[in-house]
Formats: sequence, structure tokens, C-alpha cells
Amino acid sequence: MGNAINGEGVSSATGDRAGNDIGLSADGSVLVMGAPLNDGGGVNSGSVRVFKWDSANSVWQHVIDIDGQPGDELGHSVGVSADGKTIVAGSFMYNNFQGYFSIYNVNLATGVAEQVFTDTGDASDSFSYDLQISADGTSVVVSGVQSQKGFGQRSGYIRQ
Repeated sequence: MGNAINGEGVSSATGDRAGNDIGLSADGSVLVMGAPLNDGGGVNSGSVRVFKWDSANSVWQHVIDIDGQPGDELGHSVGVSADGKTIVAGSFMYNNFQGYFSIYNVNLATGVAEQVFTDTGDASDSFSYDLQISADGTSVVVSGVQSQKGFGQRSGYIRQ
């Protein structure tokens, strides 16, 4: 089962909410953990922490943190492709609940994450409150739970 992965200490009294959302690659070798109140990129910037399984030592090895900007709360929603090389992360708090999500290609050997795509919702959509990535990492669905589209206030929507 391996070692416990704890949240990081932060200045706020609420902690970083590590594990708010989690994702696991198909073979169980890559773990993605959202910590939306992490302060790594500034107060409540949020963070997506990436780990790989070290089978020789039966422990999770930290690979990289992907930090948001102050107030973003990045990591409220996270996902990972089957091979663990593509990660998606959402921040529904961005820009007064407009929200955004980003897709990253992660090199697990070097610990480098390359942001390859970002999209935002409309004003007050709470875009990326939840999201999912396909097994092959080529398709993402994202919700906007506070959207004014469709049937009016807070009717929500899903976009691919």
C-alpha cells in the first residue's frame, strides 16, 4: 500500500485540503492529488501534486507540484490519463468563479510539466467544478455548475 501522503503546511488555519480530488493512472503507478488551498504559488493558489510509485521501495515518490496563481484554488478538480503522462487540473474559483482548466504533459523522469492547453468559462460559471479526462488523454469534459446558459440561473452545462 505504501506511505501516507500528507498535505503541506500552509499559513491559513484551514490547511491545504490535500486530496480534495485525486486521480490514478490505469496501472496505478501515477497519482495526482489536488490541494486547492495550498499556498505554493501565493495565498490559496492551489496545487496539483504528482507522484509516481517506486516499487523497489514501496513508496510514493514526489515528482512535481503544479501551482496556480493567488486565489485560484487550482486542484479542486484533477484527472490523469491512463498512462499518467497527461494531467488535467481545474480552478473553479478563478476570476470570481469564472473558472478555468489546464492540460499538462508531464515528463515523469525529469519532473517537468508543460502546459499545453487552457480554457476559461464565462462569468460566474464555476467552470471546472468537475472534470474528466479520457484514458488516452485526448478528450476532456468540464462542467460549469453555476452557468446561466440553458434553463437559466445555475442550470449548469458540460463542455468537451
